[in-house]
Formats: sequence, structure tokens, C-alpha cells
Amino acid sequence: MLDWTERATLVVALVFGVTLAGTIYVDTAVAWLCWGVAMVVLAGGVLIWTNRSQPPPE
Repeated sequence: MLDWTERATLVVALVFGVTLAGTIYVDTAVAWLCWGVAMVVLAGGVLIWTNRSQPPPE
């Protein structure tokens, strides 16, 4: 079974794919810019959440 970090990775991948398909369909410069910014924020947020949710190594 997948642990919570692996499930978060799958969710990020699915969100990436679905929103990429929508952005390709719209195909405007503003859509690409917003998609790029949103993916950076999403990936960064998940990385911060993952790193802060685990105790530091001893």
C-alpha cells in the first residue's frame, strides 16, 4: 500500500496532467503563464508540507 507521501505524489501528478490538458486546449499565453505559476506553487507547497510533516533526522 502507498504511504501518504506517495499518495501526495500521485495527486500532484494527476493535477499536473489534467491541468496541462486544459491549458493545451485553451492555448493562450495567459493560460500558460497561470498554469506555470500554479504548478510551481503546487509543487513547492507539497514539498514544504512533506518536509515539515516528518520529524527531523537524529
